[in-house]
Amino acid sequence: MIERVRIHPEAWRRMDLYVECCETEIGGLGLGTLEGSTFQLEEVVLIEQHVTDYDTLLTPDGLARFLHDLVEGGGDPARVKVWWHSHANHSLHWSRQDEETIRVLNNDYLLSLIGNKSGEWLCRLDLVGPPARTIDPVSLEPREPTERVQPADPELRAAIEQEIAEKVKTWELVRMPGQAGYFFGTKIVTSDYSYALESYGSFLLPWEGSQGGSESGG
Repeated sequence: MIERVRIHPEAWRRMDLYVECCETEIGGLGLGTLEGSTFQLEEVVLIEQHVTDYDTLLTPDGLARFLHDLVEGGGDPARVKVWWHSHANHSLHWSRQDEETIRVLNNDYLLSLIGNKSGEWLCRLDLVGPPARTIDPVSLEPREPTERVQPADPELRAAIEQEIAEKVKTWELVRMPGQAGYFFGTKIVTSDYSYALESYGSFLLPWEGSQGGSESGG
C-alpha cells in the first residue's frame, strides 16, 4: 500500500511553475517508481491540452504523442502513475470532472495531485481492485525537506512559459440551448444566440461552476 509520495526537487519546481505561470487550470502526468510503501515521483511532464478557468482536458493526440516519444526514447509507460493538475486560484477539492479523469487514466492504480496558486497541494490514491478503493489523502513530501523552497532558475521559468504557450490552448465554456451541459469551444461565431461554435471539444456533465456561481475547479 502506498503511504506517501516523495517528489524530486526538480519535479516540485516544475509543477509549482506550471501552476504559477498559467492563468487558467493546467495539468499533466508524472513518472516514478514504487519503493516499498513510498512512491518516488521523479519527473512531471506537460501534455497538450485545452483549458478553461474551471477545467483542463488532455488531448488524445497529446497523450498519444507523449507515450510514443516515451517508448521511442526507451522509457517505460508503466512508470506513468501520476496525474497532476491545478485549480488555479480556487480551493482544492475533487470535482466530478476530476473523478472522471481519474477513472479514464487509471488502469491499476493512479496517484492524483491537485494544487493551486497559493502553493497548496493534495494527493490521493485510487486502486482499481478488486475491490476498488480510494485513499485520500496520501502524504506528499519533498525528497529533501529544504529543497522545494529554492528559487526557480530564470532559464527554467522561461522554458516553462514557452512550453505553456505551445501546449496549453484556452477554450471557453459555452452553454448550448436545450442541452444539459456545456461544451468546450474556441469561438462563438453567431450573434442570434444559436451559439454555433467555430470548433468544440468534449461534451461535459453539467458544469459545477454554473451552480450558483460557485468557484469550483475541474
